[in-house]
Amino acid sequence: MKKLIRWSVFVFVLILSTNSLPQWSPAAGNLDTKQWGFGWAIDAVDSNCAVISLSPGKQLYRTLDGGKFWETIAPSDLSTTGIINVSLTDSLHIWFGSSEGKICFTSDGGKNWAIQFDDTAKTNFMNYIKMFDSQNGIAMGDGMQSSNIPIFLKTTDGGTNWISVNDSVLGAFSGDTWRRLDFISPNFGYFYESGLNPQSMYKTTDGCKTWKKVQTPSSVHVLNFYDENLGLCYGLNSKMGKGAIHRTTNGGGSWEELVFHPETNWGNDIEFLKNDPSKVWLTNYNSLYFSSDSGKTWVQQLLPNASNIKGRDLVFTDNLVGWFLCDSMVYRNLQSDYIYPIVKVESENFSPIGFSLEQNYPNPFNPSTVISWQLAVGSFVTLKVYDVLGNEVATLVNEEQQTGMHNFELEMRNYELSGGVYYYRLQAGNFVQTKGMIYLK
Repeated sequence: MKKLIRWSVFVFVLILSTNSLPQWSPAAGNLDTKQWGFGWAIDAVDSNCAVISLSPGKQLYRTLDGGKFWETIAPSDLSTTGIINVSLTDSLHIWFGSSEGKICFTSDGGKNWAIQFDDTAKTNFMNYIKMFDSQNGIAMGDGMQSSNIPIFLKTTDGGTNWISVNDSVLGAFSGDTWRRLDFISPNFGYFYESGLNPQSMYKTTDGCKTWKKVQTPSSVHVLNFYDENLGLCYGLNSKMGKGAIHRTTNGGGSWEELVFHPETNWGNDIEFLKNDPSKVWLTNYNSLYFSSDSGKTWVQQLLPNASNIKGRDLVFTDNLVGWFLCDSMVYRNLQSDYIYPIVKVESENFSPIGFSLEQNYPNPFNPSTVISWQLAVGSFVTLKVYDVLGNEVATLVNEEQQTGMHNFELEMRNYELSGGVYYYRLQAGNFVQTKGMIYLK
């Protein structure tokens, strides 16, 4: 008899070393995270050196030892009240854009600062700055209310001269800070304008001199491109009232909406892994998500001691190192050699509605939590727990169960396990799914 449902399941693959997901660790060091308002931006050059800007005020910090110690490098002699975006090419050469429309620069790691651009006739808010090397960079500031034309600046001499490249075409503002534009190179970039109806996305291929309107998803909170063709943006699906991912593979010629509807939170950042477009991260403030197939499917990543992460900005310096700025913490990951469990479930001609594995509640937890699942048909069910190395540490369920909802109250103290991140995996017939949980001990 022909099967009505065919599932192709790639079950619980153990991936080794740099092909695995990264492990995020707190890296706030000596910073008092309780004094943070929120995180503006982060940039980094390697596993040791990173710079973060925070509110309230003009808080700017640099670490040279992987987040163990952060030193304040904010300029005390410049009239700036907010540092919106930062860019650095090494530990000494740092640029930032301010909430007054200034571009400031240091060549000695923050000991001395100079204002490279300050023209309030053109902009009084610098949204975006990106240096591609020590000489070439792009910056963008919202236009003045009188004209509403955003200003795009380009430098080819390290910021000694910032040249205004465009003076027309775009008649709106960004609608955010740095999140709604992205440049792949000094000549190639994308910009999503706000303030007009309908809102539109534009592309430049000549360093901002001219802009061409491209197909635009219905809602864009944040966008990021891996190269000239592959890009992702996150917004809201107005019909469902949930988050939505859109992907283009032809430079904005068309967009496909991918299945991603976990929450309604505002999208804050999307980042591809360097030199590997299949791996990409997304934070929508409350959570951090990872995709291993260029945004087609997503899994949530859990962070130590954080249930509501308040994520803001991600940066990957290479295929091994990443940094993540949140409102109450900064994280770093090093993709060291360890094994990490991943489950990928793909469906053919059928979406597995009726089978589901819920997120445990509460999470994080101590001493107990409840795991719930739903069965579309009666099945033989196994529910097991694994540690971060992929080792099986407990079998919770191993029996035949009927159609409907089921739950299991997990008392971790019964299994003599230490505190940390664990993964629970449900298998019911051909349905397999894994979720993470944090045990506080």
